[in-house]
Amino acid sequence: MAGSANRDVERRFLGPDKPNRTRRMAPEFYGKTALLSLVMLVWHGLAEAENIGGLVLDRTTAQPLDSVRVVILDQSQKLLDSTMTDASGRWQWQLLSHTLEPHLGPPTQFWVSPFYPNPFALSTCLQVILPEPGPLRIVIHDVLGRQVHEQTFALPAGLSALLWEGRGSPGVYVATITARGQRVLHKMIQLGYGSGRGLVLVRPAHPTSLPRVSRQSEERLSIIFQKFAYVPDTVVAPPESCATLLTYLETVHAHAVVADLHNDVLNKVAEAGPYHLGDLHTYNHTDIPRLVLGGIDVQVFAIWIDPEQYAQQPFLRAMEYVALWRNELAQNTDRLGQATSAGEIEGLVHQGRIAGLLAVEGGHAIENSLENLRALYRGGVRMLTITWNNSTSWAVSASDARSATVGLSPFGRQVIALMDSLGMVIDVSHTGEQTIRDILEVTRNPIIASHSGARALRDHVRNLKDEQILAIASTGGVIGVVFYPSFLAPSGQRVSVNTVADHIDYIARVAGIDHVAIGSDFDGISRTPQGLEDCAHLPNLTWTLLRRGYTRDEVEKILGGNFLRVFKTVCQRARS
Repeated sequence: MAGSANRDVERRFLGPDKPNRTRRMAPEFYGKTALLSLVMLVWHGLAEAENIGGLVLDRTTAQPLDSVRVVILDQSQKLLDSTMTDASGRWQWQLLSHTLEPHLGPPTQFWVSPFYPNPFALSTCLQVILPEPGPLRIVIHDVLGRQVHEQTFALPAGLSALLWEGRGSPGVYVATITARGQRVLHKMIQLGYGSGRGLVLVRPAHPTSLPRVSRQSEERLSIIFQKFAYVPDTVVAPPESCATLLTYLETVHAHAVVADLHNDVLNKVAEAGPYHLGDLHTYNHTDIPRLVLGGIDVQVFAIWIDPEQYAQQPFLRAMEYVALWRNELAQNTDRLGQATSAGEIEGLVHQGRIAGLLAVEGGHAIENSLENLRALYRGGVRMLTITWNNSTSWAVSASDARSATVGLSPFGRQVIALMDSLGMVIDVSHTGEQTIRDILEVTRNPIIASHSGARALRDHVRNLKDEQILAIASTGGVIGVVFYPSFLAPSGQRVSVNTVADHIDYIARVAGIDHVAIGSDFDGISRTPQGLEDCAHLPNLTWTLLRRGYTRDEVEKILGGNFLRVFKTVCQRARS
């Protein structure tokens, strides 16, 4: 694979690179496109030709990838050509057995390159070599045989480059190139509507060599592989080793460290059993097989204690959840592990196991006791949602009529200070407006809203106003966008993965890309958006964000990078 010396090539053509990382199985979440066949015709009298090529597969599914762009560069990083993989994931490029050196003078035979790139987005290049000055006529027809362009150029001897600026509708076009009584046909595929000028001479001829390399040459080829929603990769190798290359590409989603900030499946395990995380189910939203399919690396598992059903002993019930969680861990040690620090998350992800973080949803679970909070911390809990929908004696919830005016009690301020010293993440989803303001006065850490939406898009008490979004961002914190349709859009309105992306868009515009994350609330919600039916469908969100123009780095921040930054900061400050 490419070494550091070649990474500047990939950055120049395809953007910044990140190292590959072996990942677990993830689903194909992209649709297969139509087969785009390439016709590569070279005039037979020029030279003996050989081919290099290979097969491109998905790294996690081992399925062949079609429509992968293959870019071929010479040792000086000059673009030689590009091609595409076919429906079976295979690609091929013609490698001439010798080149024409400049000191040998003009070539002796007529030669035409394939169009590159092909398929093309409104402009594609054609190279032509004439052994002597003369006319070159090019006629272009559409797939129905209708002529769409005709032009004759008076070209000098040598290599000339022509640019076709697409015109008309997307589709297949055939170019007939005629010179010196000889004719060559090439197919090209236009991917969009164009209104270009047609053919333009962009480089007149001068004595040069063919845009090919010899299989016996000592120079190395750089071959770059690129596909939408995949991380590009590069192979650097001498031509003789490129006869059949096997290349694996990884999706942006599989490459990212994906963290979901809120999931209530432990409630299903505890209250609706028998239900175990290790088994694949056809109901509910979460289990380990579906977490693996969804590419989720870090899952925050919420402990929610019903404040009415367990009004007398919510802390005891929370500790029973901790024991239940440990039982699930013991049954799935090869696929799941508990993380209590940023370092443990990194270690589990490196091992290919899901890192599980425990959170308690609702401050009523500590029963007004700092010692109970410490006990939960010793049990592995690393996050506390300050209130659920019910207020406590020390903190007011967003559903409380006093939300705007009443916040933390003196004891509540002690809770926040203790969480800072222990290294517990403060979660303000469900929490009242004044309570959030009071928390911000006490804490020195970034805070999060693990599963909330933007109130500007959906006026719901569970969502955050712009000033709250900005306040959380000012601490360095993040907002995990919730998937519950009732929090995303008015009743009766269709809610899909695009609606979730709308809330991500909005929060990113208000607070910046560094302050938005995902907090599904799977298994704590009765309905889900179309396209996000359970945790196995999470790659659909990545695909949607990429389609909206988010960069790979931005998507990786949203999927988990931003939250991991917060968690690491909270852990480090507690140690200091």
